Amino acid sequence: MSGNATVRRRLGPALALALCMPPASAQAPVSLSRDVQPILDRYCVACHLYESPQGGLLLEAGDTHVATVDVPSTQAPLPRVAPGDPERSYLVHKLRGTQLQVGGSGAPMPFNADTGTSGLATDERRLIEAWIRAGAPDN
Repeated sequence: MSGNATVRRRLGPALALALCMPPASAQAPVSLSRDVQPILDRYCVACHLYESPQGGLLLEAGDTHVATVDVPSTQAPLPRVAPGDPERSYLVHKLRGTQLQVGGSGAPMPFNADTGTSGLATDERRLIEAWIRAGAPDN
């Protein structure tokens, strides 16, 4: 009997299947189109669209990458997105509310005029940071 057959027989089919599955760390990389753009669509595009892009920043699908990655910020001495480096990405500082600490200006984003609040949920911000940390690919 082969080693694999022995493992299946002794451990049972469910455990054998679990042993064959890739580890959790083998998850698909963060994707701009699948993971990040929906967050931008939900919170940012209303102000950063073709008709009146606040700060000259377009965040509509298809424009986000070219408008942010390796593009100098108009508000701070940082690029909007520095691939691989969330700490040097002005977008991250705007989302964290730390834009003034890096020489930026204005309010934290996204700003909700209805509630007078700003910011993203922590998990959404971390997803954007993970995309940047992965090199901000146009995927």
